Amino acid sequence: MLRARARRLTSFVSFVFLFGFALLGISWSQPAHAICLKPYALKAAPQPSSARGRKQGKAKSKSSPQKVQPQALGCRNDPIPGMPGPIQVPSGVDTDGRYTVSWGRASGNPTYYQWREAKNGKLGTWQSTYGTSVTLTGRGNGSYYYVVKACNHFACGDWRQSATFEVVLPPTAVTSISAPATNNTGTYTISWGSASGQVTAYQYRESSNDGASYGAWVSVGSARSRTFSGKTDGHYRYQVRACHKSVCGPVKTSGRVSVVRRPSPVASVSIPARSATGQYTVSWSASGGPKVTHYQYRESSNGGSTYGAWVSTGTTRSRNFYGKSDGRYRYQVRACNGAVCSGVTTSAVIDVRNRPSVPGTPSVPAQVVGGDYVVSWSRSLGHVSFYQLQERISGGNFATIASRITGTSFSV
Repeated sequence: MLRARARRLTSFVSFVFLFGFALLGISWSQPAHAICLKPYALKAAPQPSSARGRKQGKAKSKSSPQKVQPQALGCRNDPIPGMPGPIQVPSGVDTDGRYTVSWGRASGNPTYYQWREAKNGKLGTWQSTYGTSVTLTGRGNGSYYYVVKACNHFACGDWRQSATFEVVLPPTAVTSISAPATNNTGTYTISWGSASGQVTAYQYRESSNDGASYGAWVSVGSARSRTFSGKTDGHYRYQVRACHKSVCGPVKTSGRVSVVRRPSPVASVSIPARSATGQYTVSWSASGGPKVTHYQYRESSNGGSTYGAWVSTGTTRSRNFYGKSDGRYRYQVRACNGAVCSGVTTSAVIDVRNRPSVPGTPSVPAQVVGGDYVVSWSRSLGHVSFYQLQERISGGNFATIASRITGTSFSV
């Protein structure tokens, strides 16, 4: 009797349930392959949120589900979707913060998928999508992985986790690079401005052929300058870039650095102390380098008060002078490497006093009465300070009878 009452109550409830659905205009189509023991009104899947345009590094909150529209019946004995297929993410490192996460379709006829993002180990909220991929943009520096699960209108299956990868964004180019246009020592410093973004190290590389080719990149850590020494003559250029781990930004190239090393001064200049002929030689020691293309000298005819123009002697280290007039001469010498010259080395003074020419033959009277007479002669060529007069009597030896005669005659 109790069993009969239960059957009558079940039939009544089923009638009321189906009658109610008919009044609402709801149709229920039972699958041909199964008997639905627990019918229910189907819910629409939550509206998937857009992954585009999210603030960098933060996931948007979960989208609200759509309002349930009682349009069909489902069965609570529908299978729960299986785990999604393997998740595809960037391999190793992504360098622009834009990529696609995709996964294989789950078994069990899922109607939508949910995914969420983990950045630096912190999971965000669940997001929904109907497809099997999402394209993401604006991701900042950090480590990421993703979790995906498949869902139907009743429940979600097990989730699958992706591999972890890194987003490493390159810094910007450095703001500037400074290098000397010329250098005469082989020692100089280049420096550069900072770069925007996350910078773990700066790198530079050098060209010793005016930019035709460059050497290997050299890291200087957080330093923003580099000093070079011992550079030989040549034209150098430098490139600098900022790096975040293994990802580097654009390069900035310096202007040309022209290195022409200045030679060392000559150690000494040799010159005679005096000359009676106006003819003499000036010589000097070799420069210590590092490179000498030619030597130069200049002359002072007033003991060093003023000097004339520089004169090149090539690689010769001496100079012969002829016909110099009386005076006090001094010389300066320097070694040059192209247009770059050493400091000067100054000689001692040479005193030039040219020997006068032989005076004209002395003139004396043929016969002298009274014992006194005048000896005269013509002026010597050249600078004459004074004359000396010598006399010989009766074939004897000459003897000086007057010295420091300023004129060209003398009374005997």
